[in-house]
Amino acid sequence: MLVQAAQRRDKVLLRAATAPGVAAGHHVGLHPGHQHPDLRRGGLVQAPPAQCSTIELRSRSFVPAHVLPGNNDARSLGVCVGRLQVDGVDLSLEDDVTFADGWHPFESDSEGKHWRWSRDRAPLPAGSRLIVIDVVGRGYYWVRPSAVPRSDSVAASA
Repeated sequence: MLVQAAQRRDKVLLRAATAPGVAAGHHVGLHPGHQHPDLRRGGLVQAPPAQCSTIELRSRSFVPAHVLPGNNDARSLGVCVGRLQVDGVDLSLEDDVTFADGWHPFESDSEGKHWRWSRDRAPLPAGSRLIVIDVVGRGYYWVRPSAVPRSDSVAASA
């Protein structure tokens, strides 16, 4: 019964994720192959294919010092993640082992908000069936007026 419910949920998510007009905000996308994300209020939801042996979050990157006046942050930043849930379990953004490769150190502020920036490519747990990412910050990019933004992604490979 639980497996059938999960399969129905995955079909609904994939149908929503591949619907015409679905587009990523802030130049962030989440998709294996050519599927598009289900975007919900600053979050990304994806159900990667079962045969994925590697999954990674891919995004454009920016250097705040290059695009924001008065900013001295020279890091190359990808996606600002406030929550990462894999198969219904929230991963602790403070876990430096889980977020070793492709991620910047954990950050927080005096108001209790917390986040972790990805780099342009960040691995996600292989074999994941449902990935939910809450995006809590935005990237800033120089774009030519006639340029069409590149689609960024979570890539999965068998």
